[in-house]
Amino acid sequence: MGVNNLSTTKLTSLKAIRKNCINCSEGSTKEVKNCMITNCPLYIYRMGTNPR
Repeated sequence: MGVNNLSTTKLTSLKAIRKNCINCSEGSTKEVKNCMITNCPLYIYRMGTNPR
């Protein structure tokens, strides 16, 4: 049979969080920036950067 041609690129933790937030916001990066769910444990990392 054929080889599965799916991408196997590894993401850093911050990039994975960013991708999750974009997915949560239905693909809108603007919605991620304006996210109002401040009790989400990923909230401070939603922009894909370490706030510290």
